[in-house]
Amino acid sequence: GHEFDASAADGGDVQDFDSLSAFAKFSWNPGPNSRLTASADHFERAALTDIRSVLGSGRFSSTTLLGGDDTHLRDRVSLSYDYSPGAAWAEDVRLLAYGQRVDADQLTVEERAARDIRRQRDFHFTQEVLGFEADLSTTVDWGSSRHRIGYGFALARTDTRELRNALQTDLAGGSPTRVILGEHFPVRDFPNSRTVEAGVYLHDEVVVGDSRWTWIPALRWDYYDLDPRPDPIYRADNPDTDVVSVSARNLSPKLGLTYDLAAGWSAFGQYAHGFRAPPFEDANIGLDIPLFNIRAIPNPELKSESSQAFELGLRHYVPGTSFSLAAYYTDYDDFIETKARLGADPESGVILFQSRNIERAHIYGAELRLQTELDGFSEALTAFDVTLALAWTRGENKRTGTELASVDPAQAVAALRWQAPSRALSATLTATLVDRKRGIADEPQEQFRPAGYGVLDLTANYRISPPLSLRAGLFNITDKIYWRWSDVQGLGPGDPLLPVLSSPGRYAAISLSMNW
Repeated sequence: GHEFDASAADGGDVQDFDSLSAFAKFSWNPGPNSRLTASADHFERAALTDIRSVLGSGRFSSTTLLGGDDTHLRDRVSLSYDYSPGAAWAEDVRLLAYGQRVDADQLTVEERAARDIRRQRDFHFTQEVLGFEADLSTTVDWGSSRHRIGYGFALARTDTRELRNALQTDLAGGSPTRVILGEHFPVRDFPNSRTVEAGVYLHDEVVVGDSRWTWIPALRWDYYDLDPRPDPIYRADNPDTDVVSVSARNLSPKLGLTYDLAAGWSAFGQYAHGFRAPPFEDANIGLDIPLFNIRAIPNPELKSESSQAFELGLRHYVPGTSFSLAAYYTDYDDFIETKARLGADPESGVILFQSRNIERAHIYGAELRLQTELDGFSEALTAFDVTLALAWTRGENKRTGTELASVDPAQAVAALRWQAPSRALSATLTATLVDRKRGIADEPQEQFRPAGYGVLDLTANYRISPPLSLRAGLFNITDKIYWRWSDVQGLGPGDPLLPVLSSPGRYAAISLSMNW
């Protein structure tokens, strides 16, 4: 494949990429009530990029070449065992062991005419995960009540390493150097880290007699341990930074209930206590990128986040129609806001970012989803169905009254689908409407506020044969210029990267897939 053109950029950045994915699974039944399954998943992607749109402007005013050579690899293997002993302690048992490794390399080359230099920067990230899970379930009758009990545990160990290296070459013949803009390469932006996460849970789905109520109490215990392992490279780059270990435990209760109404309707409610320990990159990050005049500083005082969540909703299902409406409210203590923009350092002018706790915050909203076939309105519409989805969420810092920047703006999606009687061919017209982000404070400095937008997409699917499918689509049909809030959050209104970060204009895509 090649690049999408950003809808707001005049210049054309160039990118060519190749990707390959493969998946294999082998299952074996060693007995009448058991199955052993092994699977392997591989993904790789390589991309060559030539950035042209920002050359000669802003901090790239003297840059004549800016290119990238990126690779991404992911491998995962797993072994699962499903067993149905039919015993009182467990009717069904599932055991899962897995391992995953991710490697990402980003090589950036930049040439500056003003100083006649070339800079090569290499970023490498590796993460390895080993995990084990056990899930057991059984059904028990106690008196007039019927209980479907589930219990189990999960354990995962994650090792994360990251390294940045760079080399600056004088194109006029000078000696190369690894000291660039005050940084002595190689550097690590956070220490090599190992995290161990464990959880044990128990839940019960209870129906008493012929009651329409279903009660679902649950309890989960979580353990989190962050063990940073700074090496000489990290110590040399961050001599004054305190490395923080984090150890946290939490017991989280949960209570859900449903009530079976008439004619396919049901109501539900839920309370849940939440918990999130500080991620390793938030507690110990020391990222400094002079090229972009930014620095992310660690927060050794970062606390674990806890929450109290409430949800109420209504569901309806009959053949041909499904409907759901839910409203939710979550109250947070020590909400973790990742890499919040602090503004400019008064001494150096560098833009600072730091993950921080917001003492009290809440997030609330509502979601609606409706899918229905249209044959009930007219026989001429037998082949059509409509899907409507609405999501509105607001997050607020309760101390300042300002909106949480990490919460996306409201969104509505409407889709009209036509499907041939054979179901081999279908076409869908989708309209997506997104509101602008509201209530964001400009402190410590003004932020870019993209407008709301609407885009229209047309997609089609054709099943040529049971294993072979053809997909095609025309996206952003009206060639709308727009930005997604998550792509530009924290940038100023005059940032030269804004045109590049705009979403693609009108484009088409086609793919052929075979599964056997």
